[in-house]
Amino acid sequence: MLVSKVPILLRGVRPGDVVVFRHPRLGKLIKRVERLEENGRAVFLLGLDSDSVDSRTFGAVPVRHLLGKVIRHIPHQLSPPIKPRR
Repeated sequence: MLVSKVPILLRGVRPGDVVVFRHPRLGKLIKRVERLEENGRAVFLLGLDSDSVDSRTFGAVPVRHLLGKVIRHIPHQLSPPIKPRR
């Protein structure tokens, strides 16, 4: 996965963008932007599953907590498997 702060700095985030952010208790998380809050200083984020821990659980996330926007996703199926060392 490739993540960049540049798209956020240049144009902000929009609904549908996938972002990486730091949650104070949960650490780094990756979620999809559902909507921008009216003041523009926070975003409502959703996970892919209906039971994901996301803004439905912890509320809107301040934009200043965003670390970057996912600009490219490389599926695991295309990546060579990593073999454990013995």
